[in-house]
Amino acid sequence: MVVKDTRPNIIIFMTDQQNGDTIKPDHQTKTPNLNRFLNDAVYFENAYCPSPHCCPCRATFFSGMYPSQHGVWNNVEVDNALSRGLYNDVVLFPEILQKKGYRTVFSGKWHVSAYEGPKDRGFDIVLR
Repeated sequence: MVVKDTRPNIIIFMTDQQNGDTIKPDHQTKTPNLNRFLNDAVYFENAYCPSPHCCPCRATFFSGMYPSQHGVWNNVEVDNALSRGLYNDVVLFPEILQKKGYRTVFSGKWHVSAYEGPKDRGFDIVLR
């Protein structure tokens, strides 16, 4: 007997320096593939950035916490970094999904910690 997995697939596209208006249907930017994807997707029209730096924003996205709670204050791979990784007790949502039996795949920029990579934080497969 084959048991069908009824859990939803979760795919997240996180872009850098993309104006949020470019995903709106009436925007002048031509994005036919993105438009087809958005027809069946959930997207957020009112999202806010907790920091002007990439790394704290990514850590906030993955943890659901503000930089003051997760410990990534600015970009982790620069000489003047205030911190280089997450606080020890921070759990990221891919870790939770992995424990729930999801197969997790990461591709792209990590930029969450200089000490840990995606495989350390809940991703089974890392594509580069």
